[in-house]
Amino acid sequence: MSVSPCRPKVCTIASCRQFPRGYVGGLHQYQRQCKPGPVKRPKNKEETNMNRNSRALLTVTLASLFYLSPSAIAQQDKQASAQVVTDQVHFHPGSELTFKMILNEPLPEGANFSVRLSPVRTDQEIAVSSGETTNKERTEFILHTKLPDAAIAGEWHIKIVYLFLAGTGWTNNTLSTNDMQFIVEGPKIEIPTKATATIVKK
Repeated sequence: MSVSPCRPKVCTIASCRQFPRGYVGGLHQYQRQCKPGPVKRPKNKEETNMNRNSRALLTVTLASLFYLSPSAIAQQDKQASAQVVTDQVHFHPGSELTFKMILNEPLPEGANFSVRLSPVRTDQEIAVSSGETTNKERTEFILHTKLPDAAIAGEWHIKIVYLFLAGTGWTNNTLSTNDMQFIVEGPKIEIPTKATATIVKK
C-alpha cells in the first residue's frame, strides 16, 4: 500500500508510523522530519496597518529627537541673559530701574549694545545703553535707566537688543535673550488701535 509523504504542518506521530514507499531510514529520523512546526496565527489587515503605523511613528519621533536636540541646546548656549537686580519688581512711572545683562561671549572692544524696554501690550520703547562692563571678561553689564513719567501701566519686557560693533552707527545685529519682565503700576490707559478715514468735501 502506498503512503503519501508526511507534510510538517499536518502530520502527527501516529501518521508517521508507516514509511512512504522508497523511504530509507529509521522511524526516529522519519518522525523528526515530520515534526510539525509552530503554527502562526495570520494577522488581519487592521493589525498589520496598526503595526506598520506604530513603526513609522517611532521612526519619525527618533529622527526628530536626533535632529532637534543639538540645535535646541546650541540655541540656549548662544543666548544672553538678563535679570532685574533690584529687590523691587513692581515699579511706578518715573522710577529708577537697574538690571544686569550677562553675555555668552565677551563683548568686542569698541562695541556696545542697546536694550529696548517696552510694555507688552503696546510700543513705548526705552533705549538703555550697555555702558561699561563690570568684569575683566567683558561679559557682565549693569544697566541703569529711569522709567518715563508717562510710562504705560502693566507688564513690561525686553522687546529687542541691538548690537553695535565698533565704528557703526546703525545695525541689524541683535542679541537673543531671556524674557525678563517687570510690572509698572498705575491706572490703565486705553490706547487707540484702529481708525476710520473719510474724505471731507469743502
